[in-house]
Parts: sequence; C-alpha cells; structure tokens
Amino acid sequence: MHQPGALAIYEPTAHRVARTMVQSGAYLVSETEFFTWKSGFRAPVYTDCRRMMGHPGGRTLIKKALGSAILSHFGSPDYAIGMAEAGITWSSLVADELHIRTTFVRKQPKNHGVGGLVAGIPDRDNRLDSISAVIVDDLVASGESLVRAVNAVRDETHINVIGIVSIVNWDFHAMRDRFRELRVPVVSLVSYPQLLAAALDEGLLSQEQLEELVLFYRNPRAHQWSSTFTLANRGEGGVGE
Repeated sequence: MHQPGALAIYEPTAHRVARTMVQSGAYLVSETEFFTWKSGFRAPVYTDCRRMMGHPGGRTLIKKALGSAILSHFGSPDYAIGMAEAGITWSSLVADELHIRTTFVRKQPKNHGVGGLVAGIPDRDNRLDSISAVIVDDLVASGESLVRAVNAVRDETHINVIGIVSIVNWDFHAMRDRFRELRVPVVSLVSYPQLLAAALDEGLLSQEQLEELVLFYRNPRAHQWSSTFTLANRGEGGVGE
C-alpha cells in the first residue's frame, strides 16, 4: 500500500478511462469559451463525470476499473461509501461489482430521525473498528469535503476508513497535505496527465496548449494564462474542478 497523501493512479485502465472521458465529453476542452468551475475559477477545461452515466460502455468501464483499483490497493473492504451527491451512484455500482455493502455521507446532517452525516449504518452505538470502508467520489480537487466525510465516518461509526478512490483526482498540493494528516491512502483512475494526453490524441489540444495546462494543474492558484489561450474571459487562478 502506498503512503497516505500520495496519489496513486490505477495504471491498468488509466489510458482507456481517460480516452473514454474525452470521447464522451466528461472531460471538456474548449477553444471558444472558458468554463466556470465550482470554486468560481474560469478555465478552458471542465470535468463532468456525470456524463459517463449516459454512456453504458463507459459507465461499465468506470465501474469495473473502480472495483479493480479497490481490490488492487485495499483488498476487499466491507463498505463502499459514496460522497453525496455525485459519488453515491458510483459507490453503489462498485458495491454491486464487489458484492459488498454500501452507504453514503450526506452534505448536511439530517435534522430528524437518528441524524448525522453517515446514512444507513446499522448498530451505530457499537464500535465497528473491525469494519473497513473505502470512500468513493467522482472527482477530488482540494479534498476538503472528503476530509469532512472521513472524520464523520470515524466519529459517528468508528468504521476504519482504509482508503479513498475516485475517477479523477487533480493531485493538488492541498489535497496531499490534508490526506497525509488523515493517514488515508488515495487512489484515482486518472489525473490530468492522462486526460491531457487523451485530449491531445483526439486532436482537442495542441502540444503548446497541453504544456500550459500542465503548468495550470501544477499550481492553479498562481497560474496566469498566456496567449496560448487568448479568450477574453480567462479569469484568475483558483482550485476547482
């Protein structure tokens, strides 16, 4: 198992997943507009893993790749725990693939019933240290929401979170620091090198544009767009999707 905080890419399927994401439009590259990310940042690339749900072949590829990545890095956990909202579908698919249990972490605690952020865990009052779980999400940027989820699972259920797996992870420095402190290993099917290479192969990027996007992903807060992307609505740097 690799070191907590350091991102591991599941190499056996990385090329196929990246190509499928580009071809399906889940990874978008535009020469005519900049996209607004969740953080408010504007960039000529955007990722929407939900688009994979409309492509049965791609959806199956992602499901099996996530399952294989979990088995390869973490063995067979007891739970696949999804992140609300985007990670819930993928955690359910992975749980079916691996024949394990599944549940999810809410964005906000319930204000009725048993409350809490973690849904559907039986025997919540008992210590479940021997139960293991992998948290599943579609995309990891800064990692803040995942830190909250890991802490919620630990505090509310005492389940042992043995790893985090995602379809995409931008491998930002902030993410590495957060998960190193949590001592949780992180695995992803792809990151920006694989997606940019696939976009180049598909003719969506020039080599010069690829090189600038590499610089952007390495330090998005400080990046200043050059004339490689000459659109008027370039915006300022910031961590997003």
